[in-house]
Amino acid sequence: MDSAFISTTSISANINNVPMLNETNFKDWKENMMILLGCMDIDLALRMPKPDELNEESTQEDERGIPEAFRGAVTDEVTNASDFLAEIQKRFAKNDKAKTSTLLASLISMKYKGKGNVREYIMEMSHLASKLKALKLELSDDLLVHLVLISLPAQFNQFKGCLSYRKPSDAEKCIYVVDGTGLLNVYDNLYLLETVPSYNETLHVESRGTKRKLNKDNSASLWHKRLGHISKSRVEQLVSDGILDSLDFSDFDICVECIKGKQTKTKKLGANRATDVLELIHTDICGPYPTASWNGQQYFITFIDDYSRYGYLFLIHEKSQSLDVFKTFKAEVELQLNKRIKSVKSDCGGEYYGRYDGSGEQRPGPFAKYLEECGIVPQYTMPGSPSMNGVAERRNRTLKDMVRSMISHSTLLEKLWGEALKTAAYILNRVPTKAAAKTPYELCTGRKPSLKHFHIWGCPAEARPYKPHEKKLDSKTVSSYFIGYAERSRGFKFYDLAIRSIFETGTATFFEDVEFGGRNQARNIVFEEEEGSTIAFDNVQVSLPIIDQEVNLDPQPTDNIVQPLIANEDIAPEEQTQQPQENMPLRRSTRERRNAISDDYIVYLQECEVESGMMEDDPINFQQVMKSSNSHKWIEAMNEEYKSMQDNKVWELVPLPVSTKPIGCKWIFKTKRDSNGNVERYKARLVAKGFTQKEGIDFNETFSPVSTKDSFRIIMALVAHYDIELHQMDVKTAFLNGDIDETIYMVQPENFVSEDSKNMVCKLTKSIYGLKQASRQWYFKFHQIIVSYGFEANLMDECVYHKFSGSKYIFLVLYVDDILLATNDISILHDTKRFLSKHFEMKDLGDASFVLGIQIHRDSSRGILGLSQRTYIDKVCTRPDIAYIVGMLGRYLSNPGMDHWRAAKRVMRYLQRTKEYMFTYRRLDQLEFIGYSDSDFAGCQDSRRSTSGYIYLLAGGAISWRSAKQTLVTSSTMEAEFVACYEASNQGIWLRNFVTGLRVLDGIERPLKIFCDNKSAVLYSNNNRSSTKSKYIDIKFLVVKEKVQSGQISIKHIGTNSMIADPLTKGLPPKVFHEHTAHMGVVSFEDIQI
Repeated sequence: MDSAFISTTSISANINNVPMLNETNFKDWKENMMILLGCMDIDLALRMPKPDELNEESTQEDERGIPEAFRGAVTDEVTNASDFLAEIQKRFAKNDKAKTSTLLASLISMKYKGKGNVREYIMEMSHLASKLKALKLELSDDLLVHLVLISLPAQFNQFKGCLSYRKPSDAEKCIYVVDGTGLLNVYDNLYLLETVPSYNETLHVESRGTKRKLNKDNSASLWHKRLGHISKSRVEQLVSDGILDSLDFSDFDICVECIKGKQTKTKKLGANRATDVLELIHTDICGPYPTASWNGQQYFITFIDDYSRYGYLFLIHEKSQSLDVFKTFKAEVELQLNKRIKSVKSDCGGEYYGRYDGSGEQRPGPFAKYLEECGIVPQYTMPGSPSMNGVAERRNRTLKDMVRSMISHSTLLEKLWGEALKTAAYILNRVPTKAAAKTPYELCTGRKPSLKHFHIWGCPAEARPYKPHEKKLDSKTVSSYFIGYAERSRGFKFYDLAIRSIFETGTATFFEDVEFGGRNQARNIVFEEEEGSTIAFDNVQVSLPIIDQEVNLDPQPTDNIVQPLIANEDIAPEEQTQQPQENMPLRRSTRERRNAISDDYIVYLQECEVESGMMEDDPINFQQVMKSSNSHKWIEAMNEEYKSMQDNKVWELVPLPVSTKPIGCKWIFKTKRDSNGNVERYKARLVAKGFTQKEGIDFNETFSPVSTKDSFRIIMALVAHYDIELHQMDVKTAFLNGDIDETIYMVQPENFVSEDSKNMVCKLTKSIYGLKQASRQWYFKFHQIIVSYGFEANLMDECVYHKFSGSKYIFLVLYVDDILLATNDISILHDTKRFLSKHFEMKDLGDASFVLGIQIHRDSSRGILGLSQRTYIDKVCTRPDIAYIVGMLGRYLSNPGMDHWRAAKRVMRYLQRTKEYMFTYRRLDQLEFIGYSDSDFAGCQDSRRSTSGYIYLLAGGAISWRSAKQTLVTSSTMEAEFVACYEASNQGIWLRNFVTGLRVLDGIERPLKIFCDNKSAVLYSNNNRSSTKSKYIDIKFLVVKEKVQSGQISIKHIGTNSMIADPLTKGLPPKVFHEHTAHMGVVSFEDIQI
């Protein structure tokens, strides 16, 4: 074999000695490779051009070209070794300029922090200077020494004065004052200069060891600093114009202060486009935005393919979801396109690269590690340089511009921006782009896109949704608005404004030629990343810090209707004709100036009064009635009440017996309003002053017939699940129906005393409002009559009645004088109404919509029932999401402090912001009770007692809950959780017995499930074994073990993340808190999705 021939094995063995090529060592790699090829005498192809044609000595190996294994991403057009090396140099040399900028910025910003050896610190700076020199940016020794000196802290000032690197030049002379002789002598490498001033120089000498410069008037460097560090060309222009004398530019070196103050970002180099799909993916995250999307997302993330510019968009709640979304995106595109993602370009944010640790260093995070595991090459931008990720940044800007335009053109809610965003991304993938000759859709799929199905976003439409229970006479279409294209099917997405829901269908008629309502007034859409809340009034924007609730501080009610404040309101034509405006003074606002953010409590009260429509206080006595603007309506109400008293024969006029004192009476006036705050009627009630009654003489016992709230919510859950009828009735003057056993005398009502009976009093024959025994007598009367009709009282709640007739049943809930009727048969409902109207004076209110201050929302098509306390919040509110904080504040009622007051204000702000939240119950496949029990440990700092909490769900909503401090101090978390299980089991048994009496819930005989997140408590509840810690538990709590053994309850373990009762025992992060409250069924009715 020829000695000049080098085997492939020999080449591979020598190449292994060359370091692996990466983005930072191309120059070293090239140098080592050239030396290696030269030593092996095989660098001819790199030193000489390719011959024109093959000669006789050419071998077959010469014709094979570059192997595919070495080619990588280099195009097939490169066919020889020299061009191949040039192509590699072109790819890796483009990072030199960015690397130079980074190294220079690092060198200038270095500061010695007093840790480590000074020599090592100086060597590190020298090492950075060497790297810059390798990148063709050589720093002079003077500049390097200057950088070292200015980076040292103040404690090195004396040391700085003793340093000298070279003999000073004429233009820059450094003085080190020693003994005052001033002779220039070399002493320990220090130059002692003569201190006598020379021509045109001024010498400043202070103390020994202090370094100073000689100021030279003709120095260009001096004038450069005097003139605020202007450029050298400007100084030269001043000299050429004769403004400055001739200057010496020999000392005009690199100015470090100019680099610090004027350093700009390097210009973007020419980008190399990818040659195939998935070769490079651009990604970025936008958000958060002030208005959450339809499903609560505040961010969106985009993935753009560099070759085709096809974009993928995902809505996310938090930036931490970026990795999960990328995994979904990667799996989909790689499977569909049968290719692999090679590189991902993003910024160096924490969600992509990683977070900073305690030492201030950024560590690779989950996203970066996942890319490394998959073999995907990450490309990160420099900090503060978003232009380096220009493809994603420009795409996000285009998407936001389109969304603003689409929402402004429509009349839809701003919270639908997520649907508009997905529609904009869908459109951009099917329209031409400057970066490619074809549309992104065509480059990805090979087919031209069809635009025939495109419609105006937000236009009205008549859509036909799928209705499995559609009746023959029902309308086939629904009036809705077009909001996008279906993602996984061939259809459209529509928004139904009536029920506030989104649905998909492929059959619809679009009205794109209809002018949208409200187009005369332009909408100002705030769709920018949130840095602070922005309140926009047309063309005026006022930026405020983020607060819990935006509040209208200046309501202007007119005729019981709150008119919105409108800026730049158009003036009617007839109002524009005014007198000539001569000598008219400048009109200034006379409105009282107020703070931008007033007191939270005052804001809360103002909003409550405005929303409830309180324009005038109710009168408190007859004199105020006569002075009221609605006096005639109040007098009519008084006459109606007095007539009702006469018809029911409530009293008879008799002389007052001797030694008897009558009780007084009073008129009570109340304006009755509906759920929207509109006036329904004016009501006057005559009440006795029962507070003057004495127990044992005027009454024996008192009882108010009211059903419990838990019973009420259970009935509502059954109504939602079984979709039964729900009606409401009201008993007029209910208490007047009760017979009275005691002898009671009352004075005659004011303004209804005749001259003939002036000295007489009323002897009561029936109970009247205000008497201690009135409610008790009314209940006895009602119970006696309703039982005679076949109703039975529930043993657990005697104000809840039920009646069965075969498969028909009806429930009756009594709350003083309000009656709810729930039934599965309309005939038995009418029979019951007729029976009640026969014995009492009733008012049939039809379908129940507003009961006990609670508004009832029903959607029978989706099987949903909601209980809204919007109007009830103004007075009192019972919701599980505030049970814990209310219990905590209740412990300090006797002596509250400022911290408690602030916490109370936060609760009021939260309620004001969540007025639209309601209890929701829905139709489920399986209806069953589910309980959750939880406890903290020694949460009370004063008594070291724990807080127990439980909640029970039925039909997807909460029906019963409690948050209370335990009555004893527990010694372990197991004991605290076991005590909480005891309290939860007691309530669970009561709920189970109540539902058993209703006889409508199948499978109630099965053990009641109670979930607990403490394994020790669950284990202790389900066996008879005791431990050292458990033997001190009070004996009354051991009834839990007995109930488990008897099969009444079943305590099971559940993970802490799934413990819904957590908000009842402790404070939680906002995200977790809202997730748990949503599982309780406390959500906005419009956000419910089926």
